[in-house]
Amino acid sequence: MRVALVVMPFASASRPSLAAGLLKAELQGRGIQCDVHYLNLEFARRLGLERYEMMAEGIRTTVLAGDWVFSQAFYGDAFSCWNSYQTEVLADLDWGVQEDHQPMVREAQEEAPEFLSWAMSQECRLSPLVSGIRDPGALEHYFRFAQRRPL
Repeated sequence: MRVALVVMPFASASRPSLAAGLLKAELQGRGIQCDVHYLNLEFARRLGLERYEMMAEGIRTTVLAGDWVFSQAFYGDAFSCWNSYQTEVLADLDWGVQEDHQPMVREAQEEAPEFLSWAMSQECRLSPLVSGIRDPGALEHYFRFAQRRPL
């Protein structure tokens, strides 16, 4: 078996994923081939590193900007359009974001479909089993699951 771990946006582009590295080592220790693909770096290149890192690390998580950006690529305005997201979420006085940060969310949303098309074109390079890791908490849940159900 061969496993591909995919680090997706908006994981930080300024440091490698600890979770992906630890999971890769664990899998290789069990004799399973594993590759890590940092697709977040491609999205950072497309947005520009400074804007990407602001999205990844600087915008409040309460607005779920990364989730909204990619949900728009899949669902369009079915759940939320830009105007309602901007006025009801981003501009909220208690848990929104600074007004000058709002355009970068819009720019990321506009770039997401092209990025996803590129990412899907990379599928042939990726291994048959793909797992996305965003944060160390995901790794902890994986190991708890793996202890109950050996590979």
